[in-house]
Amino acid sequence: DPCAAFVPRRPVHSDFTSQTVISIATGIIDECRNGHSECQPRQPTPLPTRVLNVAGGQVRLHLARPDEHAEYVTLSYCWGGPQPLILLHDTLDTFVEGIDTDRLPLTIRDAVAATRALGLQYLWVDALCIIQDSEEDKGFEIENMGEVYRNSVLTLAASRATSVNQGFSPTALPDSSPATSTISTAPIDLSLANGKTGRLYLTKKVYDQVEALPLNKRGWALQERLLSGRVLAFGNEAVWMCGKHRHRPLVASVLYTAPFPSLTCTTLAALRALDAARRASHWADVISDFTGRDLTVADDRVRALMGVVNVFAAVWGDRCLWGLWTSSFVLGAWWRARPRPGDIRSARAPSWSWMSLDCQVQQRD
Repeated sequence: DPCAAFVPRRPVHSDFTSQTVISIATGIIDECRNGHSECQPRQPTPLPTRVLNVAGGQVRLHLARPDEHAEYVTLSYCWGGPQPLILLHDTLDTFVEGIDTDRLPLTIRDAVAATRALGLQYLWVDALCIIQDSEEDKGFEIENMGEVYRNSVLTLAASRATSVNQGFSPTALPDSSPATSTISTAPIDLSLANGKTGRLYLTKKVYDQVEALPLNKRGWALQERLLSGRVLAFGNEAVWMCGKHRHRPLVASVLYTAPFPSLTCTTLAALRALDAARRASHWADVISDFTGRDLTVADDRVRALMGVVNVFAAVWGDRCLWGLWTSSFVLGAWWRARPRPGDIRSARAPSWSWMSLDCQVQQRD
């Protein structure tokens, strides 16, 4: 189009399964692996206990060997209530034999399609890779969930969907609020000074601030985002995030300036270099974000940040006691609550810990 020489942005692609979007995503992944010093490729890491093998026409549950190393993709999404398909003791053997793709909820089906299109074989989805009727298995996998996301080659984030049944694409979702409105464009033919005619697309400003999207109101999703080295997020448009790029639209419409905190953006080396005061400030930001999110099970407040705590503890050489670090315990205890109607204090943690409250907390000035 002749207008392309004068207009740097491109129309938003709302069909995330389109070849254009997949091609761009594949190119960005290769660029990240080979050209980003902040995102140097790690050696293939150990597979999680179980992953979905999406190679071929069928999806199979793969039971990884202890010494098995391979690249895999993780999925971050909103459950949105009881799941239509989960892994149970009684279904494990059946899942190993194969899962009919038509049985998969739309979000997981989209994740399978994206994983295949990106040329990758394995996908980790909590509902299908953790035995949901085994407290022992759930406890073990939740404790190691931080490593699952940290070791994955890519996390696919269904940012806009409120349930597993809605999928990645905004065209599949109801137009229910400004934060989830579909994208509309109006083409205009434009005569250029050189005598050529091009086409200009006017796009309604998309209210797509990252934090306003449904997934980013979910407590569990914070550590999934913080620990992932690369994220391909599907909101009103597909957005790439890694150690170098905080918020890069795959097909540019608007360049957002909203901050996108993550361990991969600051890098673990930068995290290690923080002095005591800045560590406390950084942790306070994480806690404020986390406690402002929703948890279906209130007692998950202790478990849903365990992966991040483990990484911080290893990097800082510190110990975390009920959400407060021993090196800055007094400062960490200087928090204040922002209760909402119905919020209560729980016996799950000592009263001096923010984990004992079901409301947002912030560090005092």
